[in-house]
Amino acid sequence: MIVPLVNPRNPTCVPFTILGLRRSYDAVLSSWNLPYIDFKQLPKLDLTSESLSSWLQPHLFSMYSDREIPLRGTKSDTICNLKEVIHAILSPEHKVLRLKSSTLKSSAIVFFLGEIYLDLNSHSVIREAHVLSVTAETSHLVAKEGLIATQITLAEVDMSLWRRGLSALSERCRDWEHTSTCEYQGNSDKQGLCSYRKGQTGTGFPESLKDFEPHVTRVAISTLFCAPYLQPTRQFHKIYSEGKVDKQSFKGFGPITDGEVGEGVPGKCKVCSKECRTFCNKCKGVAYCSKECLGERLEGA
Repeated sequence: MIVPLVNPRNPTCVPFTILGLRRSYDAVLSSWNLPYIDFKQLPKLDLTSESLSSWLQPHLFSMYSDREIPLRGTKSDTICNLKEVIHAILSPEHKVLRLKSSTLKSSAIVFFLGEIYLDLNSHSVIREAHVLSVTAETSHLVAKEGLIATQITLAEVDMSLWRRGLSALSERCRDWEHTSTCEYQGNSDKQGLCSYRKGQTGTGFPESLKDFEPHVTRVAISTLFCAPYLQPTRQFHKIYSEGKVDKQSFKGFGPITDGEVGEGVPGKCKVCSKECRTFCNKCKGVAYCSKECLGERLEGA
């Protein structure tokens, strides 16, 4: 196929986001650069298998290029930050993942993580998940349920990337039709999820989370590898294949997160033991019911 190059001054056919949507000549909305996934046709991984982590974690770690490996956990590189989130989503030990903005306290994205499958398109892995955008409408429900989630704090620019990409992640596993009143009609650059995507869940959505079902949308999230002809990628493989990495302690190469936090779960004040919901902004694990108790704690330290 021979096609002309896209003119960067007039990119009429190319979405502005790396996880974009486009509308074809017959008005069909589709993902720009992600293949369609039918979970019913994919082999499901046994997440209880003891041998799973021995090959899955090395596989996920190989997403990072030689340049990106030293940047893990520094939050200084957008693509590396994107891979950190994908790494956490595809790790079987995580069941609920919460993305939190470092600047907008009221803005968060929660992923309810389901089964992991072999992605036959890319000879990799892919996970079915259901995403919830925490807004004023849904925050009371989150607080009521008291979710325990693995948290990753991101800069607002990285959160914006995820918000813009949710529609493409949903579109790649969509098994329902958009209607004529869909918010995306004639506007494939729209951010966020259309109202018709909400409540569209897969067969594996947990019964224990049924109160969230009207507010969540099913998405498909897979690995993201860099092009080896653009960035070197073999440094880690070379070390690993030569046995310089202890394969028994490979869990040290898992995803880097902030740890588990209680979303809406009350804690006990470190000073007076009174029940409260205000946690230390740094460690997320110590609660203080008031500024007075916090001051008393600091004086004692």
